[in-house]
Amino acid sequence: MKSKEILVSVIIPVYNAEKYLSDCLDSARAQTLRDIEIICVDDGSTDRSADILKEYARKDSRFIILHQKNQYAGVARNHGMKCARGKYLAFWDADDIFAPSMLEIMYQTAEINFVDVVVCGYASKNVNSGNIVEFENQLYEYGLDCI
Repeated sequence: MKSKEILVSVIIPVYNAEKYLSDCLDSARAQTLRDIEIICVDDGSTDRSADILKEYARKDSRFIILHQKNQYAGVARNHGMKCARGKYLAFWDADDIFAPSMLEIMYQTAEINFVDVVVCGYASKNVNSGNIVEFENQLYEYGLDCI
């Protein structure tokens, strides 16, 4: 039986993120684009992050867990890219939470417009006040034609 094509590889470097990691992983698991792999690179965490990652991988085969000694996020992302099998890459941080349709919309945008890179706006939540501030795609300010 032929395996499904992986459309997007989501790469998430993880370092001591136990307080918010489950929210990030839940938003990855809830994506409406189902043909994805979620590559989590434990960057030498000393908290419960590795245990949380292991639990998600046990429940969902789309999660791939890699481990390395602490070398910071850039090296972790590169490690994840070496294992990625998707047509496109998405880079998330362990404290990110995305709308369920985010990957599907970005994938469709890339395919329809024959582009290699798609950028979107974002919202940030102040952990102290709980206020949410939305930010548009900053590339528009520089006159770049973005999709």
